[in-house]
Amino acid sequence: EQRGPRGVHRHLLARARDLIRGNGDVRRHLQQQIARIFIDEFQDTDPTQAEILLLLAADDPAVDDAAAVTPQPGKLFIVGDPK
Repeated sequence: EQRGPRGVHRHLLARARDLIRGNGDVRRHLQQQIARIFIDEFQDTDPTQAEILLLLAADDPAVDDAAAVTPQPGKLFIVGDPK
């Protein structure tokens, strides 16, 4: 495990992702509270951040696998440059 600010950041992101993915009540609450998600510089988003974004934008609160998410129409806006 990496120490320092980056290691702490990764750990916190992983914990947030695990909470959102593993707790349907938390996921549903956050999905209801967040009407729109705007992401700029998406090419700089890491896989854990992308998983969180997809789970929060899901059209079905029961879906807990980011790979199976269909974003709710009009909820997720992404801008980025090609890598």
